[in-house]
Amino acid sequence: MKKTKKNPPSKEKNSSTEEKKEKSSPPQKPKKKTKSSWLGENLEAILTALALAMVIRHFAMEAFVIPTGSMAPTLYGIHMNITCPNCGFEFAAENPKLPSHTKREDYFICPNCKYEFKKIISPSNVRGGHKILVNKVAYHLRPPRRWEVIVFKSPQPHHKNFIKRLVGLPGETLDILNGDIYVKKKGKWQIVRKPDWAQEVLWMHEYDSRFAEKRKSRLVWESPDQIGDKTLCTHSSECGYVFVDKRFKISNNRIEGDFRNQKGRLRYHRKIEDNYGYNFLRRIEPTLVGDVRVQFDGQFPDPKGRFSVEIVESIDGFPRSFQIRLSTSKDGKQTQVDFRDEYRAKVIYQTSKLLPKLEGTNHYDFFNADDRVVLKINGKKILEYLYQGATQVQDYNDAFQHNGITFGVENTRFRLENILIQRDIYYRSPLEADSLGEDAIQLGKKEYFVLGDNSPNSEDSRSWGSVPEENILGKAFLVFWPAIPFLDWEVHPIR
Repeated sequence: MKKTKKNPPSKEKNSSTEEKKEKSSPPQKPKKKTKSSWLGENLEAILTALALAMVIRHFAMEAFVIPTGSMAPTLYGIHMNITCPNCGFEFAAENPKLPSHTKREDYFICPNCKYEFKKIISPSNVRGGHKILVNKVAYHLRPPRRWEVIVFKSPQPHHKNFIKRLVGLPGETLDILNGDIYVKKKGKWQIVRKPDWAQEVLWMHEYDSRFAEKRKSRLVWESPDQIGDKTLCTHSSECGYVFVDKRFKISNNRIEGDFRNQKGRLRYHRKIEDNYGYNFLRRIEPTLVGDVRVQFDGQFPDPKGRFSVEIVESIDGFPRSFQIRLSTSKDGKQTQVDFRDEYRAKVIYQTSKLLPKLEGTNHYDFFNADDRVVLKINGKKILEYLYQGATQVQDYNDAFQHNGITFGVENTRFRLENILIQRDIYYRSPLEADSLGEDAIQLGKKEYFVLGDNSPNSEDSRSWGSVPEENILGKAFLVFWPAIPFLDWEVHPIR
């Protein structure tokens, strides 16, 4: 008999058998982590995060809180936000450090309309200081640059952390005169002009026509030619009588008039001083400022007319006039811009430029700062003029008589809107020097000179000297105050 061979079990049967075994076997439960393993993993993560945070804090960046207002309005310490009841302008003011559950009444002066008012304040009005981030790597890659905001250890014995703006570099001979910074190069004093980004940051508020005043606490505009109604100016003993030319129609956020076949001038009447609304508690005596800026939206439709803007600054006891004049070219196809620098009854410099004809409303930006005059129209730079400025400290009476901004109109209708006036930062000199170089400051090879943006209320290099290079911690670069969404969120770069 032949024996039949048994076929080996097929793979399909084997697999089905395995599946049955798998189905029949109970599911295995995952192993539970012991308390020790759970703690170990989390502790490792926490320690790693802490180590990274310490490394970043020590070597890369660190957070700081601003306690005081020495850098206002760039950075605020503990403060209050105040709204002027006369014009609605909002400004920050120094915290009066009230005990909890205490209220008190204080006087404030609006930086925009100069209105003086009382307000009851309480601890609920108080806001925290700006919180900032500091880049601690930047100055290992390059040296600090002028006009940057830096954080450093104070050279005083207490070694507190300070934040200021850097204005003097190693090895420089430096002086402060009439609010400006000067350095000596090749035996000659030269003004330190701010680059455009720094100048934009350091313009301080003076007046904004968009904030309509309910009552004119102080006269805004006057006629320098003594045309119109004679009015007694009551806000200052030096003011006396002024004239108001009613041909200029002044309403909320607008000045306009019809001056065809006639001419007139209108001058900003209020004194431009280094006031800070932030310093209301200090009652610091202000100083007059000559470096100013005026911006406005203007239209001058009549082709035969002229419109001018003049900025006057007292320099060494005499008025120096910088004037631009806008008119239509003879062929009627272009706009002509004339510029003139006049000092001590002499024309120092003049020039003219032809532009494509300006139609309708255009934005004008005209300023004098750091011995530099600039005109921009619709954001485009049309003129830049550099000149040699003061060598002596300005006299208050001369500045009061001369400094100012004046509009002139001839043989045209005109309309001005959104008028904004600003002043340049005014660095106060630590000493009462009469002329440039009299009290110069010599910096060492590894020393820096720093100043606060709130110059009348800042403890800085003017009081305790230069900052050694090794004391510098880093460059302040970001405000993140407070880092909680929906609670007055504020994040912006520091410049």
